Amino acid sequence: MVEILISWLDEPSQPGAELGQGIQTLEKFSEHAASATPGLIRLISDPDQSDDHVQAAAIETLSAIGDPAAVPYLLKIFVSPAEPSWVRKIAGIALAKHGQASVCGALYLIAEFDSPEPDVTISAALILSQATDNIFPNSQIQNWDPDLGGSWIFDKNENQEYQIVSAAKNWWQETGQAMQWPPCKEGLDGIPVFP
Repeated sequence: MVEILISWLDEPSQPGAELGQGIQTLEKFSEHAASATPGLIRLISDPDQSDDHVQAAAIETLSAIGDPAAVPYLLKIFVSPAEPSWVRKIAGIALAKHGQASVCGALYLIAEFDSPEPDVTISAALILSQATDNIFPNSQIQNWDPDLGGSWIFDKNENQEYQIVSAAKNWWQETGQAMQWPPCKEGLDGIPVFP
């Protein structure tokens, strides 16, 4: 069954709802679906993919599979202002779940601290926290991972800024900006995902 669902990823004729359901089913069998990574990456990288729900399902399945090859592609979605904020949040959670494999995104995350969308700023701080092993306020996985019942509640400081974002900004100013950061690896086809 997993092989049939994986074959659907390369069939553009699949209706969005059916494809989305197939991808969600793949997520449930993620430990047997590692070979789905290239197809899922192609799906989330397709500029003609107009169904945000299919894209979100593919992001969540990539997160469950946990292949670090997905990191640059997830990062590209996360930092794209053209993506809906809820899709960017899902990509942010997926990157945070990838932990230290997401460290190549550190330089790209800093700009997101100025986003007008709270989910994006919080996600950027979460990714940075998990990628660098920093414990910022509310950054414990059980607070934000929906698979663990995370409620996505983040405390604010007296300036009404989220504490996790404030801590991430401070860490960046004091420590992070002076560090050397690895670039994101090339894409599946050998072409860099980021310039």
